[in-house]
Amino acid sequence: MVEPVTMALIASSAVSAFGSILGGFGQASQMKAQAKAAALEAKYVNLQRAQKKAINLEAINDVAASVDLIRSGRNVNLNSATGRALRKDRRRRGLDNLNNDNLSFLQQISGLKTRQSNLRAGARVAPLMGILNASGDIATMASGFGQIGKSGAGEVDKIKQLGTSQLSF
Repeated sequence: MVEPVTMALIASSAVSAFGSILGGFGQASQMKAQAKAAALEAKYVNLQRAQKKAINLEAINDVAASVDLIRSGRNVNLNSATGRALRKDRRRRGLDNLNNDNLSFLQQISGLKTRQSNLRAGARVAPLMGILNASGDIATMASGFGQIGKSGAGEVDKIKQLGTSQLSF
């Protein structure tokens, strides 16, 4: 007869092993979903970057037009060296700001793509990690089955000692 403690050990180990394996697959699914979200966020940031670039270019042109308007209102030659220098300086400052914004967006996109790649790699490994986590529980189950074999062998020896005439079915 198998001891209840041994059966409980085997049953709990089996449930725990199954849970570990299932947990690995669940973690993989979660990581895949997070990777997909990171990819969508990277696309969104890229759209923001394009929108911000368009807004900044428009602002640069507006500033240059305003400077030209003021200068022409004062009857200053717009093609003079001073006028060209002012427009060039304003444009350079605007483009510097545009490049700084662009760099910030590109860094954010790069971070999101790295996160996406890491999550995808983790999703490929997660089921294996679940199986490896279950290996300890499987070893405990095997130990429990070993106990059953030992107690079962003792029962067989007792039956042999009693003889077949004393057995009742």
